[in-house]
Amino acid sequence: MLRLVAKRAQDRFATWAEVKKAFETAWKQTPSGQPASNAADRIVRAVTASRATQQDATSTVERAAQREAEVSRAADYKWEHLLDDVEASLQDLVKLGTIAVERKHGGFVVTVDGQAVAHARLMSVRPAHRFRAGAVTSAVAAFTMATGQGFNAVLRREGDDLYGEWRAMEWRRNYMFVGRTVADIPEPFALGEGDFATRLKLIDGMTSDIQREHVGDIGGRFLALLADCIESTKSRARR
Repeated sequence: MLRLVAKRAQDRFATWAEVKKAFETAWKQTPSGQPASNAADRIVRAVTASRATQQDATSTVERAAQREAEVSRAADYKWEHLLDDVEASLQDLVKLGTIAVERKHGGFVVTVDGQAVAHARLMSVRPAHRFRAGAVTSAVAAFTMATGQGFNAVLRREGDDLYGEWRAMEWRRNYMFVGRTVADIPEPFALGEGDFATRLKLIDGMTSDIQREHVGDIGGRFLALLADCIESTKSRARR
């Protein structure tokens, strides 16, 4: 009963439904002829337990939201560092005036004589994908060339690690893609956001002829494909 007239609003019942439920619970648990004061005590305990349960549920939701926000910030941090690493692999060419690199829309664009020849962009995997081995990913990047070649980079997190490590993944054309064989795309190539999520569910990181994974040196892989792209572009221009 004291809960009904508590001075602080947060100490009182939130709704009449809560009051009714507390009375019903106390009435069921009170033996016939038991003093009313004991019934009131039971009401207080029942409502207190109910509030504690609600607070626990709220705390769980809040902790999950906080964790998701932390993971998102960590992914942005790792992405910026990956871009820095890739750009560092291109610095000698930038100094020579061979190419130009421009940060754009959370990624970058590489140009030669004003023409875009490659770009990088960050994508998300929603909901986060959990691999069979236990690693989790919610962020994937696509590095693509003007020739159509490219690769994906997957940010794989293990256990409680917020940051994870990037792994480059190349895709080959000799696999079934949405019911058809990919035969009209230069290889290796990168998959887009929706296609990548579909492939993850189907193959779950298995290594085979359809893909190849590289741990580290993503900048080196990007530089190699960029060289192929520029050479191909120049060859077509001379024809």
